[in-house]
Amino acid sequence: MNDYDWALVEPAVERAVGNYLCNIKNDSEFEGKLLLLKIRYKTYYYYVADKYKLPTIRILPFILRLIRN
Repeated sequence: MNDYDWALVEPAVERAVGNYLCNIKNDSEFEGKLLLLKIRYKTYYYYVADKYKLPTIRILPFILRLIRN
């Protein structure tokens, strides 16, 4: 897994899912839904980024080369 994805995208998705599931009191139910929704939210993130041609971690090296030059 890419370091950028792990450092930025993953915590943001986890926080969004956690906020959505904040009213669930059962830990096992929370963990099950957390895993499922993290996958779904990341899929949405990449779908929207691709649809609107937004920069993603996949083009990060290209963007960094542009910034350095």
